[in-house]
Amino acid sequence: MVQLADWQALGRLHVPDASWVLRLLGSLVGPLGGDPVLAHKAGASLLAALCLPAAWALGRRHSPALAWLLAGWAAASPTLSHLAGDFAKNLGAVAPGLAFAAAWHLRGPARWAALLATGLLCATAHRLGAAFLLICLGGAGLGLLLRDRGALPGRAALLVFFALLGVFAALSTALPGLLHPADLERLEGQLSLGLGPPSPLPWLALRSTHPLQALELALPWLALGACAWSAVVRPASRPAALGLGAALAAVLLVPWRRDVLDLGYRLCLMGPVLAAVTLAWLLPRERALPRVPPLLGALLLLAALPLSRAGLDPAAHPPYARYEALISELPRPLPALLIARSGLTFLYDHRTGEEAMAWAPEPELDPTTVGRIVWGVTPAEWRALAPEAAPLVVLDPDHLYAREDHWRAFVQRVQQDAGDPAADALLERIADPRNPSRVRPEGLTRGR
Repeated sequence: MVQLADWQALGRLHVPDASWVLRLLGSLVGPLGGDPVLAHKAGASLLAALCLPAAWALGRRHSPALAWLLAGWAAASPTLSHLAGDFAKNLGAVAPGLAFAAAWHLRGPARWAALLATGLLCATAHRLGAAFLLICLGGAGLGLLLRDRGALPGRAALLVFFALLGVFAALSTALPGLLHPADLERLEGQLSLGLGPPSPLPWLALRSTHPLQALELALPWLALGACAWSAVVRPASRPAALGLGAALAAVLLVPWRRDVLDLGYRLCLMGPVLAAVTLAWLLPRERALPRVPPLLGALLLLAALPLSRAGLDPAAHPPYARYEALISELPRPLPALLIARSGLTFLYDHRTGEEAMAWAPEPELDPTTVGRIVWGVTPAEWRALAPEAAPLVVLDPDHLYAREDHWRAFVQRVQQDAGDPAADALLERIADPRNPSRVRPEGLTRGR
């Protein structure tokens, strides 16, 4: 909300970001009475609605029946509604991504112009859009080489690919928030091989998920199986099968962390989009579905709309009322910078006008000017292990407030007792994402 409010009031974002999605949402604040919350809801609803015609166009390359089927999925999808509520930038990549896949069936110069335009929109909405495009195109190129025994793609295909790549590379070098090689640093801590037995949907236990959405999130496994089958038995489909299969494998087979709703979870939410594209590209044309009368298709879309609400769970949203209470309990004057859990920081910025971030402060910052909202440390533990000069400031039963230098001394004292069961249990709480411990990766500060 802070990003949208600043775009409306100041003509710039609070945190510089090149995504066009934030500017679209911010441009709605003024017409909607200056309410950034309403602007976010309206803009995200628009982005979700745009997925419907894009999905229809994608299915139309196969048959009218599949066009209505994919449009029905876009209308009924709980996951698209989930993205609209929680990850609008990710959602912004969906409609252009579907349109990009649909544009391949066009002919002549319009095809390459459409691919270039939709590809750039997808890649500049969010980093995941660019990553999926890169993976899909790379896999498709490999499939083309295998299918045609080493033959290179056509000149026009290479031209549009390198044009898209060159334009995006130039933009990502100059503008913040776009996919860049420096973003590889953000993968640190996102992978794990020791977080319990494998599960096809490992994040469902971390968030209340409607059974209909759980079923939708399982569809990418079927799509991955379809890619494997098609690549083996249908050589003509290998470019699409390997391209989409590589993207699905990145979502389903890479051992992303399964104990936090972070990168792996957001990738999981993009899985149904990849499944829809897989259906449109790999379903054999000789098995085209029967014709659907337009009136019947429109009625089915209207009937499907209520199903999309299954992805909206207000109870899963951040506890903003509690965050408001934490902010009100902070001692005054406020610090030059506050370190706090993700979700609280933007609200703090919005309410106080002061700076906050969900990362550990850079080494060059004076820790005596930085404050921190500490999670999971009891008053007794703080009194026993914190420096004598560190006051005890209790914000609520789960949170304390500390100056950054006092927090570092406290952590060092606990680390000295590593091996003791009580100290090890406390170290686990200290390492929790609610106590930010990593300095911001270079990719987040590039261009800012």
